[in-house]
Amino acid sequence: MSRQAKDDFLRHYTVSDPRTHPKGYTEYKVTAQFISKRDPEDVKEVVVWKRYSDFRKLHGDLAYTHRNLFRRLEEFPAFPRAQVFGRFEASVIEERRKGAEDLLRFTVHIPALNNSPQLKEFFRGGEVTWPSEASRDMHILPPPLIPTPPPDEPRLQPHEPWLPQPLPVERRGLEELEVPVDPPPSSPAQEALDLLFNCGGTEEASSSPSRGLLTEAELALFDPFSKEGELAALEAESERLDQKPWEPGGQEEEEDEEGGPTPAYLSHATELITQALQDEKAGAYPAALQGYRDGVHILLQGVPGDPSPARREGVKKKAAEYLKRAEEILHLHLSPMSGSKLPVGTCLDMCPAAERVQREKERRLHRFEVAPGYRGDQPRADPQRVVKEYSRPAAGKIRPPPSQLRPPSVLLATVRYLASEVAERTDASPAEVASFVADRLRAVRLDLALQSAGDAEVALVLEAALAVLLAVVARLGPDTAHSPADLMLLQAQVQESFGSLRRCYALGGGPHHRQAAFQGLFLLYNLGSVEALHEVLQLPAALRSCPALCTVLAVDSAFREGNTARLFRLLRTLPYLQSCAVWCHVGRARRGALARLSRALSTPKGQTLPLSFLVHLLALDGPEEARDLCQAHGLPLDGQERVVFLRGHYTEEGLLPAGTCQVLVGSKLGGRTLEEVVMAEEEDEAVDRPKSPV
Repeated sequence: MSRQAKDDFLRHYTVSDPRTHPKGYTEYKVTAQFISKRDPEDVKEVVVWKRYSDFRKLHGDLAYTHRNLFRRLEEFPAFPRAQVFGRFEASVIEERRKGAEDLLRFTVHIPALNNSPQLKEFFRGGEVTWPSEASRDMHILPPPLIPTPPPDEPRLQPHEPWLPQPLPVERRGLEELEVPVDPPPSSPAQEALDLLFNCGGTEEASSSPSRGLLTEAELALFDPFSKEGELAALEAESERLDQKPWEPGGQEEEEDEEGGPTPAYLSHATELITQALQDEKAGAYPAALQGYRDGVHILLQGVPGDPSPARREGVKKKAAEYLKRAEEILHLHLSPMSGSKLPVGTCLDMCPAAERVQREKERRLHRFEVAPGYRGDQPRADPQRVVKEYSRPAAGKIRPPPSQLRPPSVLLATVRYLASEVAERTDASPAEVASFVADRLRAVRLDLALQSAGDAEVALVLEAALAVLLAVVARLGPDTAHSPADLMLLQAQVQESFGSLRRCYALGGGPHHRQAAFQGLFLLYNLGSVEALHEVLQLPAALRSCPALCTVLAVDSAFREGNTARLFRLLRTLPYLQSCAVWCHVGRARRGALARLSRALSTPKGQTLPLSFLVHLLALDGPEEARDLCQAHGLPLDGQERVVFLRGHYTEEGLLPAGTCQVLVGSKLGGRTLEEVVMAEEEDEAVDRPKSPV
């Protein structure tokens, strides 16, 4: 490799391919591409695999540098916060990947960041490659957008971040608490890396350490690693802690480095973890698990305010050890594989009495839950209307006792109430109904995950809850963006519901009665997804041959091929729930069809089509919706009955909402109530269907 100056290269960073390390944490592929300005074909790449804690450390170092620059033309990008539980969800992984990529790309045009020693150290140990190598031309598939649940994952592992989750590896769960390992020794590849990240020009230009476009004195103003005295003191203190780590009840941390007393948070955590150790020795594993978690929670809350940097690092190490021990207890003694059983709910009301009284006192009742006819200053709760709300769990929060958990039979009755009484309300907007129902169904899934129940009961409740959620989301109109319901959050909850149900199917004893129908709903909701299609094709042949799945596969095929006529002909025949699932893709399908028509028919003078043709082709609700669709895409109208396709007039300015979809969705109820549809055994006879999906 020629030894060129740093300015001779253009840089491009990508963060991709998240994967699970054998030790359990998630790591990401980081690629730094160096393109020569003199010869664009001269491209070098440096590839490293990094975890979240590496990105977070780099973000802190670069933010410190950027904050102290005298000239700041752009705001430094934020970075996703650390969280102890729930970090393996697909949305969290994608958020961290994007945040890391934005951070690296932010540095490209700021020399003080681009040439910083911290960035160079970040890529140390990476593999330097050339595009001429064979491996350069290999295309790597992107990570799955909808991960398939692994077969060894416990049933109903919830997405709520605080819940105890048995993990298959020892180190999983310590992502934010791990201390990065030392970099590997120098090698020829590292020498090449040093040359790429050399900040001061050619090697022969100077024998002094390269410091980019800033002098050593300038770097000392904001480089946290240039304060050699403080760094040496910190390293010495870290070595002392490594030799005598903090233990609960020990004397090492009785006084801080200034001779003051032990911080209060450390004393409190010591008491809790000491008790947890005793509980574990006595075999009281649930109490020990809770004690460890409470202690770790207090440590993580108190450590940011600790004035001693060395003690902060030591406490983080010990917190990681105790968190690991808590997960080992969960995996060895409290997971379903260990023979321990979760409690069974005993609450026979839709909302526990204690929560009902508290929410009434705090005036947190929704208007759907207030006793009818009451007009006083203090709203009264109607026990027949109040539904348990979702309460986001947190580390250190006591798990609800059986008296506050509703058994599967009560959960199913709650879902039926939401479908029959709340979802059908005419005195509230669809957005308000969707927001209320989604929150209460989330609480249903949480109650179900915290107790012991049979596979059949679990599947029945999850299927009913998912069906109701799909229906209320599909009823949202075009004004959703200005309503209390956030469509993106609702769609995320639908994906979470599908995830819980798919795990139930994967870990159950065999195919469930409605599994084929709900696997079809999953594919329709993720229409066009390779991962969703792959999961359906991996189902047993008996399930794949069901009429419901055959039709869904035909819809997916037409959607991929862009066969508009066949797609909307099939969509007209779908039952109600399947129509609700595919509703979110209707707008995109109509736009694609209109774009193809525009390319085929547009001329300088313009060709016209009757609006009635578009209404029939795209299954629109009427000529008015057809006119709105054409005008939104810049297509003029000839009177009120024809659309004109003029060359250069078609535009796209964001995905249109699917509208009310009365033809494709609302009309499919056929006089039935939502409760009847949700609890129906099969929907095949709801509408006339063709004998073969062609």
